Amino acid sequence: FSNVTLEGEKKRLLDIIDNKDAYNWIIECDDKAIGNINISEIADASKEFGVRTGKLNYLIGDKSLWGKGLATTIAQEVLKWAFSKGGFEVIKSRAIPQNKGSLAVLKKLGFKEYQKEEYDGPDIGEHTEYIAYKLSK
Repeated sequence: FSNVTLEGEKKRLLDIIDNKDAYNWIIECDDKAIGNINISEIADASKEFGVRTGKLNYLIGDKSLWGKGLATTIAQEVLKWAFSKGGFEVIKSRAIPQNKGSLAVLKKLGFKEYQKEEYDGPDIGEHTEYIAYKLSK
């Protein structure tokens, strides 16, 4: 993440707080914020599937903690909540093929690929597209 500023982060956090179409959690490890996880775009995803649906997004920002199972474990807990208390019937997510870690997390969680989507993220120096996944209750 380049060009991160304190003002930009304040705005981003206020946008998160004001967003009524998402659930957001900060991921903490040893009393330090190391990332976040959310279920977002509930209205649009629910229209797509015809049942209460949300889009799962997660980020572990500390590279020294990658590959230790944190994202999988945390996402499992969020999914348990989503299907038992959140009223969700389907959760979708997506990742690019170059993000092997995220693809592994989604597969471990039982997500199944269902379509490709146009990539709209930051430039990674090569052409790519998202692989979209879904998990049903």
